[in-house]
Amino acid sequence: MTLVAAVLVLAGQELPSRALPAHPGSTDSVGYTSDGKLFLTAGAQDRQIKVWLTATWKVLYTFPEQAEAVAIRPDGGLVAVGGPTRTTVWNLVTGNPVHALETGRTQALGWSSDGKSLTTVSTVKGGLQVRLWDMPDARERKSFVIALAADPRARAVAPGGVTVAVPFPDGSVRLWDAAEGKERLSLAGQVDRVTAFAFSADASILATSGVEKTVRFWDVPRGKELKLLYGEYGSPRVAFSRDGALAAVSAEAGIEIWDVKALKRLDAVFGGPGTGIWTPSCLEFSPDGRWLAAGGVLIAKDAPAGKRVSGPVFFWKLKS
Repeated sequence: MTLVAAVLVLAGQELPSRALPAHPGSTDSVGYTSDGKLFLTAGAQDRQIKVWLTATWKVLYTFPEQAEAVAIRPDGGLVAVGGPTRTTVWNLVTGNPVHALETGRTQALGWSSDGKSLTTVSTVKGGLQVRLWDMPDARERKSFVIALAADPRARAVAPGGVTVAVPFPDGSVRLWDAAEGKERLSLAGQVDRVTAFAFSADASILATSGVEKTVRFWDVPRGKELKLLYGEYGSPRVAFSRDGALAAVSAEAGIEIWDVKALKRLDAVFGGPGTGIWTPSCLEFSPDGRWLAAGGVLIAKDAPAGKRVSGPVFFWKLKS
């Protein structure tokens, strides 16, 4: 991008309303509890989980867990953290660990809607192992392996904790039923490798991000592609609002907001602080839909050598 183009892009962006100095290096996961009172961040460098009280934006707890996946139970009482050797369930009220599940390296998690079961997706030799756990007994109810010759770069558990999405080498995205251990749907037409997934809250729409600067929206019940975005979408990330009305999509011009029903982009484009180079890696709407949060990495050119790279979280106030 030329200097003139960069200036024009910045001029069309809305700057953040708030910044949170969350983690060193990068922040690669953010999430609100359902009541919006707590906000969780996970660092890519320190691999820690921080629990913030949104009333004061002070850290309430820090979980010394090497986080590779995070899932907050729908009622906000517990959080599951997938790490390199196991999955730990933490109590968000007391800050104490509740369960240690022997899952191996876990990079995708999902709670059932009633919070009574947890699905974990772990890397094993020959594929991905999906386990369904009954909670709070922490008893394994179902376990099966999705056979793959190589570890895919992406995998996800849909809201509701039943559907697991996995990309396959043939370009398809396949959805598995965690309770039955069976493939239930194959979405064909993805020509580039999937790097990230995002489900709408009711799991009816799936967004896939590809290495060739693409984002695809899928109608899951019908198994049909709804929309293809391509071009200015390097390493894109997608997040849906809780009501499913909006989708945030990171693009080279900034974070775009899309009307999901009409599949049209709205006018607002949200950018970083305006100084340095900022790359978002995770997006999240607040439960009330009034705020958009994004974590990532900021490279500040004028900072001292040891402080040039940081992982702030930026917040933008959304217009009603």
